[in-house]
Amino acid sequence: MLILGEDTLFEDTTSIISRIPEIETINFYPNPTNGQITLEFENSTATNCQISLYDLSGKLVSNLYNNKINAGTFYNNFDVSQINNGIYLLNIATSNGYQTQLLQIKH
Repeated sequence: MLILGEDTLFEDTTSIISRIPEIETINFYPNPTNGQITLEFENSTATNCQISLYDLSGKLVSNLYNNKINAGTFYNNFDVSQINNGIYLLNIATSNGYQTQLLQIKH
């Protein structure tokens, strides 16, 4: 389970992936990226959603999205061109859970 602090993501287990019950599959591409990522998923219910990037030490790097999403297809492009090269945790959190994936930024 990942615990969100104000600016830090703390990991209390070796797993970085959990499930969001209302979301089946999360697709994001390209990975690695050189500046833009596209994120898409099907959401079965309306919910609040926060999408954030953390570095591997757990420090918050960027809040990409923080708003309510409707049921249906979520599709959005995010600009990560100002973020340094590296491997990051892309965290998608709703009121029912979270899912974290690795994202590589390579300019």
